[in-house]
Amino acid sequence: MSAPADLVVTGIGVVSPLAAMAALAAPPRAGNAAPAPAADAWFDADARLGPRGHKYLPPAARYLLAAAGDALADAGDCLAGIPEERRGAAVGTNHAVAALHARMDRTVISEGADGLSPATAPFFSVNLFGSHLSGRFALKAFNVTVTSPGVAGLEAVQMGLRAVTAGRSALLLAAATEEAREGGTHTDSGAVALVFERRQAATARPVRRHGSCRVRSAFVPPSLLREASGRAQARDRLVAHLAEPGADAPPTHLVLDDSPVAAVAAQAVGATGAAVTYEAVGSGSLRPMLRLAGLLAVARGPARLVSAIAQGHVAWAETRPEDARADGSAPC
Repeated sequence: MSAPADLVVTGIGVVSPLAAMAALAAPPRAGNAAPAPAADAWFDADARLGPRGHKYLPPAARYLLAAAGDALADAGDCLAGIPEERRGAAVGTNHAVAALHARMDRTVISEGADGLSPATAPFFSVNLFGSHLSGRFALKAFNVTVTSPGVAGLEAVQMGLRAVTAGRSALLLAAATEEAREGGTHTDSGAVALVFERRQAATARPVRRHGSCRVRSAFVPPSLLREASGRAQARDRLVAHLAEPGADAPPTHLVLDDSPVAAVAAQAVGATGAAVTYEAVGSGSLRPMLRLAGLLAVARGPARLVSAIAQGHVAWAETRPEDARADGSAPC
């Protein structure tokens, strides 16, 4: 798919009000909403990031830095010996800056551009979230931001792994971060970060190898699905991508909205004969990445995650646990 077999995940960082990482292994059925905490009560920026350096950052930037810090800590001393110019970053988001942009718009309307804060005005560019990440952890090989609706986090993994495969870096930190839109559900806030590195580097130190992960994506034009023939064509194309000759389909978790695109994706997965669980996609790109982190953290065998959204974006990730830890013991 999109990455060589020798790339493994050694670090996972999850910052979310939804659940502890262990609970992510038990997907809720669609329609079962997690209890929402009070706004901002679940994340203590000073405790996670220290007392300085984050006061003027949007919440999604804080979530991203905290998740990345957790992922790098989980990966042990993974940055040692890797030059800064050999460390890459890829970030996916849909709504990380939406609430701030709405406030900026109101300020311009009511006060004019002079009323904008010089500390937050630069965040008119969504790329600044990845820039802060790269600056904090010296990730200088490349820095890419992906904003595809619903699947931006998964596509950040896909693009980042392609860059590593092409020799652009030796280590990848791929992430998704979101802040709930105004009037949205607070549980759509948070961030997920994953550290990928070569298996040879990971086996050289006592760190858990969570497994390998490969991602592909596709676009299904919504207009194609207006006719039965178009729906059949899209389904068959997705089945061709998902079905591996001579192999049983792995257990598959669907993260979907209620659109025709999602319905076709679900039909394609069903045609492969996979055992299926599912949940609603939520707002933004965070939910699929939360589920991917859960699969990598606790899955006992190969697994697949498929996400699809009304705008036509479909992405799927396949995970495979490692057979053993670096110290020779069985995986946790």
